[in-house]
Amino acid sequence: MAQPFLSMIEARIRAFWTRLGAAVERSVGPGSSQPYDVSVILDSIERKVEAALKTEGDRLRAPNIIELSFDYETYSRLGAPQRHHLTHELESSITEFLHNRRYVISAPVRVDLGFDAFRRRLEVRTRFSESAALASPPARRSARATIVKLRTIGSRPSTKSECQAVLDDSRRTLGLGRSRDNALVVDDASVSNFHAAFTLTPDGSIWISDLGSSNGTVIDQVVLTGNDRGQVRDGGRLRFGDVEVTVLLSHSEETKS
Repeated sequence: MAQPFLSMIEARIRAFWTRLGAAVERSVGPGSSQPYDVSVILDSIERKVEAALKTEGDRLRAPNIIELSFDYETYSRLGAPQRHHLTHELESSITEFLHNRRYVISAPVRVDLGFDAFRRRLEVRTRFSESAALASPPARRSARATIVKLRTIGSRPSTKSECQAVLDDSRRTLGLGRSRDNALVVDDASVSNFHAAFTLTPDGSIWISDLGSSNGTVIDQVVLTGNDRGQVRDGGRLRFGDVEVTVLLSHSEETKS
């Protein structure tokens, strides 16, 4: 009797995901380069979870952190309210899925939505909380973060003189543009809503790419076009539309348990 009951529960979950998928597609709109059926995302998450299971005695431990990396167009079209709703529903549905499978998790399920400026397809990643399955208290470690500060050159009344955000292992991409949904907001008429993106690579270097802006991105007098990108260095100069900035990079370390 247990198996039919489990199948019924999973069928109900899939029905919910199908309805949510339709809502996401309506939010994204017909112009999206990659419409996503959320039931397909669920299948991808299930496969990733199953591949990452850890055996601990007679139990199976599942990863509790799910990272979804969208292409930039889809991510930006969703908008902040839709992303918040999607994150909440995903966390609830994945938690129920893991519970029905009797998998053990070391911490509550967390879903992180993000984008990759160079990605064309959705990527699903799973990982365990750092404290997962540790018999003794976790070792303290130092996490390094890079603070990206932009300081405008010249005087533009409508534009703030400085803005900054942090790149680290938990946030490897920073969007820049006129929209308040960006980590770096440059409120100038010549800057597109979603103009450019800073990306932190595994080796610690930082790159800038243009996101199809109307008035272009320039790094050290080199115009970025198409899928071009350029490496950002401390003290370098960038121009977004008519706004020219100096990039100031600084590093900080904090100890985490």
